[in-house]
Amino acid sequence: GGATDADPDVTVNYGAALTKTLTSKDTPLFGDFTVFVELNGSSNFGSHNAADNAVVMSILPGVRWNVGHGFWLMPGIEFPVTERGEFENRIWFSVLKDL
Repeated sequence: GGATDADPDVTVNYGAALTKTLTSKDTPLFGDFTVFVELNGSSNFGSHNAADNAVVMSILPGVRWNVGHGFWLMPGIEFPVTERGEFENRIWFSVLKDL
């Protein structure tokens, strides 16, 4: 259960992505260049307020690539599919390191 009666009992987060890799891993500065589109969602269950049980979804198109030495760059822009009230869109930028 939630911490208060207003909180949902369960929140389920989910996502799926379609990807297409356009370059080989040996391409200098753009190894494994991949375009993607993610569909992400979240659903609350068990809230005493029916409005808090809404499904929230967004779509996130972006790209990722290996710049070398195990470092990856991954920018994208997220758009809400359902009414969120939190944002109109968000820019994501990640730097990852393979160990």
